[in-house]
Amino acid sequence: LMDPSSGPVQLTLKNCHVNAFSVLHGLSLLTTFHFTNGGGSAATVQDDAGQVYFMPRIGQHGASMECKCFASVGKGNLVCDSSVTPISYTGDIASFDHLYTDTCMKITVDGQSYNLQFPTCVFKYCPACFLLDTSGGAVTATFTNCGFYFGMDQSSAGVLRYRFSNIGPDIARVSDGTNVYSLSPVGSGESVMSCTCSSSKLICGSTTVRPVADTTGIASFPESLSVTDAVRLGSSLSVRGFTRLGGPVRANGQAVQFGSDANTYAQYTAGSLEFWVDSTKMLSMTSAIGKLHGTWESENTVTTSDSRLKRRIEPLLDTLGRLQA
Repeated sequence: LMDPSSGPVQLTLKNCHVNAFSVLHGLSLLTTFHFTNGGGSAATVQDDAGQVYFMPRIGQHGASMECKCFASVGKGNLVCDSSVTPISYTGDIASFDHLYTDTCMKITVDGQSYNLQFPTCVFKYCPACFLLDTSGGAVTATFTNCGFYFGMDQSSAGVLRYRFSNIGPDIARVSDGTNVYSLSPVGSGESVMSCTCSSSKLICGSTTVRPVADTTGIASFPESLSVTDAVRLGSSLSVRGFTRLGGPVRANGQAVQFGSDANTYAQYTAGSLEFWVDSTKMLSMTSAIGKLHGTWESENTVTTSDSRLKRRIEPLLDTLGRLQA
């Protein structure tokens, strides 16, 4: 009975396979242990092999568990029926002991491929949680045969759940050989996603996905997108159809740029709306007046004459004839 009332308790059980009977008769027995968390904090139980079992506080499922102990390579191994595993361990446990406890494996090298049917994660079967560390640059990892769990094919029995997290400042990508899902840098939103595996293909919650053959991921939304605050785009915005903007648009401060030419734009300054082409002001408008700047041409004849304002109107040929006489 563990009492973590004043704080969490971490219990390490050494040589759980050794007892008076085994020492006296030189036999190895399957010994049974019971562990109960009777306090308000968490508790863990660990054996010689580094396997860690998590026990939540009293009143939650998994606060009590039964374990069997057996000897393996001179170490005591606990096999427990803990029903709650909210923690996925990282560090040395995750890197070297994927068969032990729940772990999250860290991936730092770009372009790695993992066939989940075989022990391809440091020569052991892969866990269901991965941390993509993009501190050294973008990381893309490919996972195939996701329907296998610790070497056993579960693709026809149900779906498997996987978790991926980008813990670095660059972009991370997860592929199943057919599609590529993108994860934003840590701290920028959508840097974590959950996936299920069906028919050996990943189905992930990332909104940015592309086929493997494409080079650019496109974020798609099944219906509409509503934004109550500002939207920041790191590159460009592509709109396939009609776009309706419910408020003002501001680009580059108070100027709207047209095309890739930074010297061709429209801007509002000092109460005047101005249009510039190749660094030359061509049109300006205020609430009182509009001005044309530079040289302008008309594609058609500009008619400004009004017969109501004229007298003695006659054909031009008659006037020319008198002038030539």
